[in-house]
Amino acid sequence: MKIGILISGSGSNMIKLIESCQNSKNAFIEIVISNNPDAKGIEYAKLKNIKTKVIDHKEFSEREDFDNKVHEVLLENNVDFLCNAGFMRIHGEKFVEKWFNKHLNIHPSLLPSFKGLNTHERAIKSGVKFAGCTVHLVRSGVDEGPIIGQAITSIDINDDKISLAKKVLKLEHKLYPKCLKLFTDKLVKVKNNKITFSDKAIEVLNDFKV
Repeated sequence: MKIGILISGSGSNMIKLIESCQNSKNAFIEIVISNNPDAKGIEYAKLKNIKTKVIDHKEFSEREDFDNKVHEVLLENNVDFLCNAGFMRIHGEKFVEKWFNKHLNIHPSLLPSFKGLNTHERAIKSGVKFAGCTVHLVRSGVDEGPIIGQAITSIDINDDKISLAKKVLKLEHKLYPKCLKLFTDKLVKVKNNKITFSDKAIEVLNDFKV
């Protein structure tokens, strides 16, 4: 399976996906695309001899035109499956439909709570006792879509948004590669919005400590 990764910044989750696919017989990172010309993750991908492409969203007056260009590049590179890894753009409905059930995103909260930005600060202010991250299939709307996996950590009394972000990011780095593996190894079945997990898929998700 040829994987495309979308980033906007340092790409720390991208790095973990690249590492996880290096020893996989079923997955290959084909291309990394960034909407930000200054994204540090692009340089890392180049060091790993992965094809990269910058598509600056600021050069497009319409969201759909930007989406169409991204889609065009993905098709040119025969990408089968797509992963957002810190990609800070909302996809239009037409793009989502084109990659329906072939497109993952990771979000730094326990969805459906705290969609959008500033998740850690909002979680602390709300008084909840647990935080975490969620990998889900992409749907239209912000952080919408069927949940594939989640990882959880406690919010301690001394946590601030910075310390909590570090704790959650460590979970993201473990969870995302596991969730991608479910698709590259064909361990889950998706029909519309219903996910069917095989016994092996459950083993994969449970096979990491937080």
